[in-house]
Amino acid sequence: MSGLQREKIMAGVITRADPVRSTTTIELHGEFDLAAVDHLRHALVETIMRDRPGHLTVHLSAVTFMDSTCVGTLVAAYQTADDVGVGFSVTGAQPFLTRVLATSGLHQLFAGHHSA
Repeated sequence: MSGLQREKIMAGVITRADPVRSTTTIELHGEFDLAAVDHLRHALVETIMRDRPGHLTVHLSAVTFMDSTCVGTLVAAYQTADDVGVGFSVTGAQPFLTRVLATSGLHQLFAGHHSA
């Protein structure tokens, strides 16, 4: 990692910021359910509101479970990002999560969306 990038690790959430590119990636690992929703919300909203990256990507390839409360948190984070002009995308969803997003109609919301 270059000296210009910074990384913050919290349980199940790794945040990598690249200020030069004005991008931040949040990688989620493990299970995300009601017990993790506040932690997830805090990580997403703090990154959006404090750091104001040009674009935030939430990477889900290491997520083994995500319930509806955490999916709702992703939607709320997307809306917050959109409100303040931060691009937002979700990548790497496992097949089970892709099905959940498709069934709920959210896959189009997150599919490569780039705002502002």
